[in-house]
Amino acid sequence: MAKRRSAWYGAHHVASGPLVAVCARGLLAAGSRRADGAPHGGGVMRRRHKPLLSARELLPRIARHGILGGALILGALGIGVVGYHLLAGLGWVDALLNASMILSGMGPVDPLRTDAAKIFASLYAIFSGVAFVSAVGIVMAPAVKHFLHRFHLEIAPDDDEDDHRPRPPTIDPA
Repeated sequence: MAKRRSAWYGAHHVASGPLVAVCARGLLAAGSRRADGAPHGGGVMRRRHKPLLSARELLPRIARHGILGGALILGALGIGVVGYHLLAGLGWVDALLNASMILSGMGPVDPLRTDAAKIFASLYAIFSGVAFVSAVGIVMAPAVKHFLHRFHLEIAPDDDEDDHRPRPPTIDPA
């Protein structure tokens, strides 16, 4: 397989494989332009000078993120239910209760008798914390992004210039 240079990692790093190339292209595509000046497709985030999304465009995005976050929570809950059922010997309803209590941060309900069940419970608790925070971040991302974009548009200067970086002082030859 040929090695590819990825602009994401810089010129002196070498990335190989089609997955790395696709990921780098996807990350770089947001806001970048082709050689002919046309924008690349597939970018996730909007540029800061673009207008705000309307409610008609924002609500489906929020719904998609809500479905993704809910799927993550259901997947994590399913892992916990199966683990508690198989390793702790709990019935399905008790396993669901313990998994949902751990996932919500409340703690286990039933005492665990075996070492395998205790090890699973500790690993599942760590996993659940990460999964819950990730799901909340996924669900909140569109609304927070919209808020920050609106805030940026309110404080941005009114000129049409895209580049707002300070200019170096010019030296008058006189």
